[in-house]
Amino acid sequence: CEVYGIDASPTMVNCSQKKLGSVANIHLENASQMSFPDESFDLVTLVFTIHEMHPAMRKAVLKECKRVIKEDGRILIIDYHAGPLSFPLGWVWKLVILSAEKFAGREHYMNYQDYIATMGLIPLIAEQNLNMYTEWIRGDGNTAIYLLGK
Repeated sequence: CEVYGIDASPTMVNCSQKKLGSVANIHLENASQMSFPDESFDLVTLVFTIHEMHPAMRKAVLKECKRVIKEDGRILIIDYHAGPLSFPLGWVWKLVILSAEKFAGREHYMNYQDYIATMGLIPLIAEQNLNMYTEWIRGDGNTAIYLLGK
């Protein structure tokens, strides 16, 4: 198995390279314009990243993920879910998440707010014409795990 990782932050790339060494090929690049050829990967993962992106960037990243997975490849996305939430724990976790997202900075919080207001991943998945193989809702309604394909 070959493992690749990308990040647009030089600091995060350096941290990843130090931590993983030769176990993974880490690249400094933007996920909306990956340098990999079409149909390069069996699996692409995005873990709590889509919500922090500008809306136009979210669309471009999912389009790129679709481009780089093989015909029978999958995209695994874990990110926040727009609800509904269970009571009372779902609402308690929502307050914790809101605090963390607000603490991450104004732009980050604005992107998170837009992500939730536009119903999270569901419209993005439909817009990219991706097949949803599995949807798991966890965290008392606050987190979604999606397994997608072409």
